[in-house]
Amino acid sequence: MVNILLSRSYIDNPYLYLYFKKYIKKGMKVLVIPWSFYPDYDYDNYRPGGDRYNKLIDQFIPYDIEEKDITWLDYYNDNHEIAVKKIKQADLIYLTGGLPDKLFERLEEFNILSDLENFKGVMLGISAGAVVQFQTYHLSPDRDYKKFNIYPGLKIINDFGVEVHYGDRRWKQNRSLKKINQIIPRDYYTIPDAGALIKDGSRIILINGSRKHNI
Repeated sequence: MVNILLSRSYIDNPYLYLYFKKYIKKGMKVLVIPWSFYPDYDYDNYRPGGDRYNKLIDQFIPYDIEEKDITWLDYYNDNHEIAVKKIKQADLIYLTGGLPDKLFERLEEFNILSDLENFKGVMLGISAGAVVQFQTYHLSPDRDYKKFNIYPGLKIINDFGVEVHYGDRRWKQNRSLKKINQIIPRDYYTIPDAGALIKDGSRIILINGSRKHNI
């Protein structure tokens, strides 16, 4: 599996495209899992004609991936069997941003954790969709999560950690990074809103301001 981690959904950014075009190619089958939504969110935004739906479809235009090759997991209308089938048919799985703990709970509810953990293609995650790819991840205090905490995620990445949206709350984030490193000692990388990190086997590719954090 190749893991692409971002803080914002800028995959159509010309600079990021230079790196991503190696991994996102014409003819690939994309599966979008937009399950990190807030409880009161209008889910129709993720269905055909919805604002989030259209914006995400447009992000794949530079890669020559057409709408017909992009499938969505519908939290309210799909089930375990449908989800497993869609995962097996995908070359790239796209996990959207939002609430990572809710995303994990919903994946667990559908009993598809192992299916995602054994996926062999490209897994691309934005913010919540990035951190949930880690077996254990932390969240720094922000408007959604008032206190530092550690959460369970997918058992995919475990040899390093990340801090997404790095920069807007830097002093809190630095404090959280120091704290999490004392609990789980390993390398940590910071990903600013314009940046990205690619894990390709044992290679870590840092893009546009992403860097290893000196704790």
